[in-house]
Amino acid sequence: SSNMIGTTIDLKQIEDLPIGGRDITQLSFQAPGYNGTWNGLPSIAQGNNIDGVVGSPSRMKFTGNAAPVVSARLEDIAEMTVQTDGLDLDQGFGQAAMQINFITRRGTNDYHGRLYEDFRNRDLNANSWSNNGQGISRGPFILNDFGGSVGGHIIKDKLFFFASFSMSKQPGTISATNGVFTSTAQSGNFTYTGTDGVTHTVNVLSLAHNVNSALPSTINPVIAGELTAINSSLGSGAVTPSNNPNINYLNWLQPAPTTNYYPTFRVDDNATDKLRLHIAFNETKGPIQPAQAAAFLPGSAAANEIAGNKFNQYTASLGIEWTPTTALVNQFRGGFLYNAQWYAYNAAPLYLTSVGTVNWG
Repeated sequence: SSNMIGTTIDLKQIEDLPIGGRDITQLSFQAPGYNGTWNGLPSIAQGNNIDGVVGSPSRMKFTGNAAPVVSARLEDIAEMTVQTDGLDLDQGFGQAAMQINFITRRGTNDYHGRLYEDFRNRDLNANSWSNNGQGISRGPFILNDFGGSVGGHIIKDKLFFFASFSMSKQPGTISATNGVFTSTAQSGNFTYTGTDGVTHTVNVLSLAHNVNSALPSTINPVIAGELTAINSSLGSGAVTPSNNPNINYLNWLQPAPTTNYYPTFRVDDNATDKLRLHIAFNETKGPIQPAQAAAFLPGSAAANEIAGNKFNQYTASLGIEWTPTTALVNQFRGGFLYNAQWYAYNAAPLYLTSVGTVNWG
């Protein structure tokens, strides 16, 4: 018996509902007593596990660890429980007073499988008001979440397997804007409104050369090369005037795809009637975002200025259950939580994109 207070989520019912996304972690919010936290517990008291392995790193728990770093996917999870009070001694890991537990699906003597695809497309969406105002067409939007799973026996009544693989691909774009000189300003002609209220244009190169003949009267070749590169990118966006007669706005959409991979497998071995073993692996490889922010300019002129982020998380677990008598159960659980983050993983070195500036610790 147990004095644990909790809720078991009926995943069979959930599979029949049209839910947004396939991560079932937020279903824990439906547990009785939830109002931002559970039963008034501080958020730092939250915890979770997947197959008995801690699902979140223990540091930086300012807002709690209700969600595991590995996505608990609908197609992979067989059981989900939310324990909100009176945890058993094998729960919490000394870090939490409430616990969300996930158990990976396992194979049976019968073979079962599934294929699925969740699809969204930009043709179902209107363009944004700001894009219309800037003359930018509706950006590509395709959210394609697809995959499959299979489970069954390797040796009937003894050795079983379950495996799944799914992906989530979303092209996505970032709306970007930068100021560029007008063609007249690029040749050195500066336009301004004088104190007389009249618009004037003066060639600043000639003006400087007349003051000091040692100063050049033509565009510096380094600057000329940069202006040429900027001009080559204008065709990749929409140019609109600004309230400054010397500067136009260049508006464009920066491709920013996001990809996730979700492999899972589990093997269960009924070694004897009293000894059972399992190994399980759940991974969320992503999000992989090769463009987290837009480059300074569209096209090839500033392609090496794009930087992206990528993440990878997985849990690996080993379980041994020995039942020597009907009244005695011994369990051993071991596992590993991997949580890695790479920022600007594909960025060019700073000395290439910021000429003349080198920083080091």
